Amino acid sequence: MEGKPLVLVGVGKVGIGIVSRIPGSARVYVDTDSRTLMGLEGTTVFIGAETGGTGTGKAPRKAYGMAQQERDAIHAALSGAEAAIVVGAAGGGTAAGASAVVAECAKEVGIAVAVFMLEPLGFEGQSRLAAAKQYLRLIEQHADALFVLPGKTCKEPIETEPTLSQRFAAIENGLLDILHTFRDCLDHGLDIGDFRALLESCGRAQIGFGSAKLEQGIELAFEAACRRSFLDIESFRVAQGLSLLVVAPPELNADDLLRVTRRLEGLVPNASLDTHLVAVPGADALCRVLVISRAIPAEVEAPTPDSVEQPSDEELVLNGVNLEVPTYVRRARLRML
Repeated sequence: MEGKPLVLVGVGKVGIGIVSRIPGSARVYVDTDSRTLMGLEGTTVFIGAETGGTGTGKAPRKAYGMAQQERDAIHAALSGAEAAIVVGAAGGGTAAGASAVVAECAKEVGIAVAVFMLEPLGFEGQSRLAAAKQYLRLIEQHADALFVLPGKTCKEPIETEPTLSQRFAAIENGLLDILHTFRDCLDHGLDIGDFRALLESCGRAQIGFGSAKLEQGIELAFEAACRRSFLDIESFRVAQGLSLLVVAPPELNADDLLRVTRRLEGLVPNASLDTHLVAVPGADALCRVLVISRAIPAEVEAPTPDSVEQPSDEELVLNGVNLEVPTYVRRARLRML
């Protein structure tokens, strides 16, 4: 990984599918199924010898044990980088079980590590969700940052019930937007030391992405980040810190950026705020914004629409900023009428 400060690690089929769509980055692929690792551009780590390369049968414990046996290979694949982002889906066996080992190995070779894990979708059952949460707690012990991505979140509002393909596409595209923005930040001037410090301050965290054309204003991108993707407004109330990453053309108006930072400070007056601005010439005049809610207490997890009481419309307006009612809440209320 020499010369590549950031390495992207796809664990399991879902993680590998997402990471493989980000060219120009150092990429590592970890799986128990030998077929999934065929034909990939990047470093592959096969951890499925014990089962003959046929996967884990959705058994995270088995994946955890097999990953432990391949620690040397994982160390070698990660060595030389400064930071790693691990991507996987907690509903299967490989990513749920092996991601904790990957995160631990990253720390052992001196790398800051963030893990993005997709929760099981609702139809996968409560037992699968309960098992996933156990392994998420294990991952949290080793990762600097853990972003749990709720399986029912869609990047764009869908007024009718989304199909499975729409839901998966929305989640995947939302995560791709985030990973592309991280990579562009590092490629265009964000110091790797600052990026490491950001990850190391996150703990359990949530993240939102938004974009808008330069002429539309950065405030529109900020508002989109707060109401879409994987950011729950409730995390603002308990976060110990907030981070704002902005990737925009050099022509971005400084007063517009100041208004955004003041709005964010107004949302959480007692939380620390750090802001990173990366100017990208010729970036199609597009402003991209990442809002990160950092150091969330363990009992405040990613939003689970079926199990928590939803706030009223009025509660979703903080300091004059209308963060909108999520689509799944509107649908639930309509069903109750």
